[in-house]
Amino acid sequence: MTNVLFGVIGTMARGDQAPWSDHVLFWGMNLGLIAFLGALLSAQTQLEAFTAPVMGVSILIGIAVSLIRLGAREGPALRVAQAVR
Repeated sequence: MTNVLFGVIGTMARGDQAPWSDHVLFWGMNLGLIAFLGALLSAQTQLEAFTAPVMGVSILIGIAVSLIRLGAREGPALRVAQAVR
C-alpha cells in the first residue's frame, strides 16, 4: 500500500529536487520490509531493531521530498493564488 501511495504522489509531484530520494525510498522501504519479515519469521529481535528504523527513515525522506516537490509544483491553484495577490 505504501508503494502505491508514493507512486500516486510521485505522479503528482515530479520535480528536479533530490532525484536520488526516489531510489532511497524504494530500496530502503522494500529491502527493509523484506529483512524485517525475515527477522520476524526467524525470531531474531536484534535484526528487527535495525530494519524498522531503515524503513522509517526511508519513508520520512520520501515524505519530506514529496512535500518539497508538491510545494514547488506550478499548477492552477498556485496561479490563482498568485493572481489574487
